[in-house]
Amino acid sequence: MKRILLAILLCINFLYSQDFVDKFGYEKDYKVAIKKAKEHKKDIVMVIVSDYCSWCDRLKEEVLSLEYTDEILKKHYIPLMVNSSSDNYPSKFDSYVVPAVHFVSFKDESIIETVLGFNNNYRFYEIIEAKK
Repeated sequence: MKRILLAILLCINFLYSQDFVDKFGYEKDYKVAIKKAKEHKKDIVMVIVSDYCSWCDRLKEEVLSLEYTDEILKKHYIPLMVNSSSDNYPSKFDSYVVPAVHFVSFKDESIIETVLGFNNNYRFYEIIEAKK
């Protein structure tokens, strides 16, 4: 019974993540995001989340879904959200901490900066502003 309940919760959380990605227009695939980043000459903001991470859910709900955060991200970056349990991004971006946010250069795909863990909307906005 516990396994069934856990499976159901993981499926719901996975669907929520997919809904967020679709609703806010984030890329889901690293290769697509880097191609788009090079075309638009914008760096990537890669958000790594996990199915079972309540802090990841808080980041999506309390920070990334805010209108001004969403606008500034899309204005200056190509937003990408990947799941840590999937393999659709290069292993050099793996993180033992989720959520993790990598700012990735469109020029050479190097990591400009990494922010680990949950940051409230004010702190996240400060980080984004400092990168512009």
